[in-house]
Amino acid sequence: MLYVNLQQIEALLQFIPRVTELAGNVLNTWSEGDVVLQAAIERAVHLALETVTDIGSLLIDGFILRDAGSYEDIIRILQEEGVVEQEQADYLIRLVRLRKPLVQGYLTVDHKELLDVAQGFRNELLIFSRNVRIFIARELGETP
Repeated sequence: MLYVNLQQIEALLQFIPRVTELAGNVLNTWSEGDVVLQAAIERAVHLALETVTDIGSLLIDGFILRDAGSYEDIIRILQEEGVVEQEQADYLIRLVRLRKPLVQGYLTVDHKELLDVAQGFRNELLIFSRNVRIFIARELGETP
């Protein structure tokens, strides 16, 4: 049998609502030019994309046994294996594409883009969590 770190996946899934709440608080109080809010949205988006890709990597390592060459590949594999639908995969790819600007291009981050992506957190990340749990249950032969 394959080894799947279900505890780590569940811990990451339980972290998603915190990231969603953080992003929601920033969106509700956004003020152009507020450096604290800019840093907060940068951190929220970064945490969201790292959480999604960490979960994806754990699923791929435990169930799918393929190598992902990039963050986008992680999402593509999840879509190909039925963890997420195409529309959600498109959103998640948009999310993970923000990693490079956040990590390497932090001097010129487009905060409007971050805000736009973060507005989808409540819906997209919670659906992602549900889909991951359904996938795990299906792979383990359990009822979701």
